Amino acid sequence: MITIAYLVGDESPATLVAGLPVLLRQALSLQDAGIDRLMLIGVSDRSVLRDPRVRIAVREVSRADLDAGGPALVAAVGCVWPQSLVRWLVEVPVGENDVATRGEGGTAILACGAARVREIVERVGRGEFGKPPQSPQEIDDAAAMLLQSLYKPTDGLIARSIDRRVSLAITKRLLSTNITPNQMTLLATVVGAIGVLIVSRGGYWNVLAGTALFEAQGILDGCDGEIARIKHLHSRAGEWFDQVADDVLNIALLVSVGGVLAADGYRYAVPLTRVSAASQFVFAIALYAGLVKTGGGGSVARLRWWVDGPRAPVTTADESSSDRFWRFVVSTFGDLTRRDFMSFFYLVSAVAGWMHAAFIWQALVTIGSGVATAVQWIVWGGPELQSPKR
Repeated sequence: MITIAYLVGDESPATLVAGLPVLLRQALSLQDAGIDRLMLIGVSDRSVLRDPRVRIAVREVSRADLDAGGPALVAAVGCVWPQSLVRWLVEVPVGENDVATRGEGGTAILACGAARVREIVERVGRGEFGKPPQSPQEIDDAAAMLLQSLYKPTDGLIARSIDRRVSLAITKRLLSTNITPNQMTLLATVVGAIGVLIVSRGGYWNVLAGTALFEAQGILDGCDGEIARIKHLHSRAGEWFDQVADDVLNIALLVSVGGVLAADGYRYAVPLTRVSAASQFVFAIALYAGLVKTGGGGSVARLRWWVDGPRAPVTTADESSSDRFWRFVVSTFGDLTRRDFMSFFYLVSAVAGWMHAAFIWQALVTIGSGVATAVQWIVWGGPELQSPKR
């Protein structure tokens, strides 16, 4: 794994891309990818690197004194790249005389074997690799690229087709402000809580307005993670806040709808609500215990449960049609159990005036989640911590 990086050039570190000075953005991106030593060549002002988020060793070196002790990443100061690109490069195997390139123009970054570092540094210094964004249009394009990279492979059907599009548009307008991910989580939670309270009052228009606010909460809830990733404002406390708030709102909505249905005379609503609430409690305890056990912070995406099955291999031309069909079925079913679908389903059910559908489906998913997490702990002693997707 590569642990050293060189940034070459004199691009103004004050240039802002998506709310961060470019030099600070590069340093944080390299740090998050696993780089622990950052060498600056020809950078006259590195004051932005006094940011407390920068924990890696940073020092200035001259080209004449350059003495690479191993493979390194090399890029021009001011280049902007998606995080997945640099994460891939730090782990790519490079021989003594090899050079691996990813990206082009303003996203160019190279992984070099020890024998090629000096040469590549010289060539980057001459402008052969990497053209940092300079014009307003180029800076806007770089920000758009970063926003586009925020789509996650774990996004559900509604998240990737509707919610993420709206949340990214909101996030784009918030990047120039000082709003933090935790503030966005709090705002989203308040919106969701108001929606739940309105739903609990019953009546067609109250239920419709409340579920619309709950759907809005799901969209705003995506903004906190987007701001955290694009501005490198990650925190475990923030992850826990986000997870706990979502879990509380989920069960609060189910209880509210169950109460409305019970008030309308549907006798099944009360026992189903009670069983679902108990299952949610079991699920939450098992989930939080799994997060603590694996030391993975508050992000549930890092946990791997037995119901996930073996991780799907990359689809190949040799895969049979039945395998592809089964993969589609499993993926689609998984999408239908996600929170983004649940919020949207409640809104659709409210429009149709038939909340039974969303209520029963959430209850079944909640009960299933409680059973699945209980089995995971009883049989396998808890979930595994899966490696992050590159």
